[in-house]
Amino acid sequence: GFRINSENYGGATAMNFQEYLNGSYSSRLYIRNDGRIGIATTNPGAALEVNTDGGFEGSLRLDGTGNTSRGILIRNVGTAEGGIQTDGNFTINIEDANRTMRFKNANTERMSISTGGTVHVNTRMDIGSQTWTAFANNPIGKLNVECAGDNAINIYNTQENFAYLKFIDSQSNGAQWSRIGFSSGAGNPFVI
Repeated sequence: GFRINSENYGGATAMNFQEYLNGSYSSRLYIRNDGRIGIATTNPGAALEVNTDGGFEGSLRLDGTGNTSRGILIRNVGTAEGGIQTDGNFTINIEDANRTMRFKNANTERMSISTGGTVHVNTRMDIGSQTWTAFANNPIGKLNVECAGDNAINIYNTQENFAYLKFIDSQSNGAQWSRIGFSSGAGNPFVI
């Protein structure tokens, strides 16, 4: 069965909802006098702490009518930082197939990852630097890579002995293109 305790330890009061199971009472919901709430813990270290070993589906679940948008909103951060923090590996998983992961800023999509793993960046991608400087003869491009040593970009072709960069003319609907490549076969290894 269940019971509700109003507790006072050392002047600190709390409301404790307990379940009697296997000969003893265990806390299921704990509300402290400072407003902190513990679920399955009597020592919440945050405004809301959930103590569970339920894996991806066991800690917090938002559910409702199918095909309805819902989410978690962190408000009034202003010029400070809002975020998600962990002390272990971190996974974001979309459990259904044929779905897209979208990243937005100011309600505008900036990047997306398709179910097949294709990454689409809407404006530009900077790798290695957050403060790019445009030069008179070399303005900032859609892809900018900063490298202090070797291996700025590596291209691997796992299907054949030829790897290349391909430049496609969109105005010709892809009919006109050029490429710069490297071949490990016989003859000149550099192909243009």
